[in-house]
Amino acid sequence: MMPDIKPLAFSETEITLFQFDTIIKSWNMHFLQIESGVFMADLKQFVTKDFQLGYAKFNKKVKQEGFSPPGVWTFAFVNEIKLYWRL
Repeated sequence: MMPDIKPLAFSETEITLFQFDTIIKSWNMHFLQIESGVFMADLKQFVTKDFQLGYAKFNKKVKQEGFSPPGVWTFAFVNEIKLYWRL
């Protein structure tokens, strides 16, 4: 389970792949860019001790490797655009 933390909400826009990887490092994940060009992402998170709700939008394709912390389940909600989710 995630440690006790105070609720946190943040929104970041136009962050680089390095910045994104740094933000999510506690999740033991890594993203490898597989499409050429400048990578930018928008990231929004709401975190409490019981759950984390997040939104991420990438402008380039990436390969996701790694896994979430022990005891944390992840879900993906799909909109009208295809979503390839592996976790």
